[in-house]
Amino acid sequence: MKKIIFLLITLILISCNSNSQIHLEIVTKKTNKPLKMVFDKFGKDSTYLYLCFPKTIIYDNKTDALHLVERYSVDRHHSGRNLRDYRLYRFRDSLIYPKKFKIPPYQKDSFNIYYGYLLKIDNLILNNLLDKSLSPQSKGENKVYDIPINTAIKKWAISKIKDSIKGKIHFKLHNKEKGFFYKSLDIELFED
Repeated sequence: MKKIIFLLITLILISCNSNSQIHLEIVTKKTNKPLKMVFDKFGKDSTYLYLCFPKTIIYDNKTDALHLVERYSVDRHHSGRNLRDYRLYRFRDSLIYPKKFKIPPYQKDSFNIYYGYLLKIDNLILNNLLDKSLSPQSKGENKVYDIPINTAIKKWAISKIKDSIKGKIHFKLHNKEKGFFYKSLDIELFED
């Protein structure tokens, strides 16, 4: 009888370990898209804007479970949402607000995002940056400017985004087995 119980416990533990190794992976990948600046109007001496960084998100569902991505955002902690200091957009031909989506079983796919930080920029610096940009796109009342990435822009952007405000990209997911759970990705502003 003890041998049967021991075998049952061993089988349960082995099956739990094999299931825990097959899971949903979410990773980031470098992209060659430009930075984006999003703001509505110039201030008197300085302007508040969102400096947005591009990233490709790759997900790989290695399970037979359907996952629902309830929310994804950038912040310092997964349970809070600071919509004033942080922004996250999906990107197809323009910036769009993120929406819920499903990850079917055994599907691997990717999508592009821009995540941004609220900054106060002196108008002289802002005008210098915008001189190098292409004509703006519109997003509601906001203008969206593409800023080509070069060494000087990288150095400037890194000086503006300190580690204390960098945060993580958080995904709030749901499936029938686990209920709600989170996956968080570290942020590297530039991966090179």
